[in-house]
Amino acid sequence: MARLGLWHFPPLMLLLLLLLGLFLDAAAAAGKGKKWGGDGGGLRFRREGGTFKVLQVADMHYADGRSTGCEDVLPEQVAGCSDLNTTAFLYRVLRAEDPDLVVFTAITYTAQIQPTRPSRWMQPSPRQSP
Repeated sequence: MARLGLWHFPPLMLLLLLLLGLFLDAAAAAGKGKKWGGDGGGLRFRREGGTFKVLQVADMHYADGRSTGCEDVLPEQVAGCSDLNTTAFLYRVLRAEDPDLVVFTAITYTAQIQPTRPSRWMQPSPRQSP
């Protein structure tokens, strides 16, 4: 069986690159040469209003990009709907909300694994009645 590298999953890589860019931008703006764990580390509240904004992103279910269609959408929305919509939406939310911390929770990536032979868990239980 051929191994697929991480680059075969464009939405995941796009998300990782986006998050890396946001992290590096925030680190450059806030740290200015300070080391992690040293003085000045930790969470900081904003000067204007003393707030700290957290963005929680839950259950994104990324799969394999353009070929993964959306679920629970209107028939006229099916044609242009894919994982790329989630990436674009997340980008817009990050730009609009400007959070201090982004937390990804629950299932963020869905892998559609096709086994080459049926495994034990896929076979019917002997206790099931016909």
